[in-house]
Amino acid sequence: MRAAGAASGAMSPTPRISKPRALLLGSSGFVGINVADALRAEGHHVAGAYRGRAPAFFVRGRLDETVAADLADPGSLRAAMSGRDVVFHAAGHYPRYSLDRVGAIATALRETRNVLDAAKSAGVRRVVYTSSIGVLERGSGAAAAEDDVSPEAPASSVYRAVKWHMERAVSDARRGGLDVVVLRPGGCLGPWDMHVGTGGVVVAVVRGAVSWWVDGLVHMVDVRDVARAHVAALVAPAQRTYNLAGHGVRVSALLRGIAKRYGGAVPERSLAPDAALARADDEERAAAPVRGRVVFPRELVDIALSGAPVSDDLARRELGFDPRPLDEALDASVAWFRRTGHLPSPAPHPAALELSQRPS
Repeated sequence: MRAAGAASGAMSPTPRISKPRALLLGSSGFVGINVADALRAEGHHVAGAYRGRAPAFFVRGRLDETVAADLADPGSLRAAMSGRDVVFHAAGHYPRYSLDRVGAIATALRETRNVLDAAKSAGVRRVVYTSSIGVLERGSGAAAAEDDVSPEAPASSVYRAVKWHMERAVSDARRGGLDVVVLRPGGCLGPWDMHVGTGGVVVAVVRGAVSWWVDGLVHMVDVRDVARAHVAALVAPAQRTYNLAGHGVRVSALLRGIAKRYGGAVPERSLAPDAALARADDEERAAAPVRGRVVFPRELVDIALSGAPVSDDLARRELGFDPRPLDEALDASVAWFRRTGHLPSPAPHPAALELSQRPS
């Protein structure tokens, strides 16, 4: 599957949208919260969509308005998009486990098509869609570029297959005349990771809860840099696709670096690929009935084992994408997880203790 509007070929004209009226799908999610902050920082009016109960106060406080919309309800999506210039779709289906490939793909396709069809029906001028570098495969060059998409849905990975099928739906919508800019982040780190996504590995290392791991190349990026790329996508050339990979790092170096910087421990040796896949599957099957969390889910094992260098040069040139150092992204994640209680606060420095005990 070719990534329409990617690096190769002439650039399409940039649509001019002054003071765009934006709708943000996924406004209470990890990426969505940071996108809302980045949009508001640039003076944009942001409406956040919610499903079911109204969003929490910390979400409402960073939005100009809220509107009910359900990805499974096309009518609610059309109503929410009425009068909007741009829709940020940061609510793509993200299967918690890799146990139901057929069901996960069906849900992902249904919801994605609902969003894209509603946007076209409502006259939305641009959709900015948050995808994943998981759709990529090793390219012919030194690093995978935007066009280096797997020709078929990855057979071994439910997560990657879901993302691949959603991008296929985007390609169909583009051919139908809808302007969709696609952004593909690497694994996101940073503040407002409410549901402990990729940052769960950081928590597990610091807490000494990593009992096994598998090596491979992964890409990590600060979610705030990803959010700023979403804002820049407002004026990107039409139908463009951008990789936002961030920093490529071996799992071994990442885990040991986390343990050295913040404390914690990791096993000395990694598992062989087959053993890691079997272990991840077993742990997911055990966790699923109680909606438990797995330190190394099948998704992460798949990404590590299929990992290849990824180029985000196009985003750097056209969006001004400039990911901050990985240490800063990790620091932000650790600070967030300490704030939420997922990690303990660091012990105070002895000198600080001494000062605090002096009589006033």
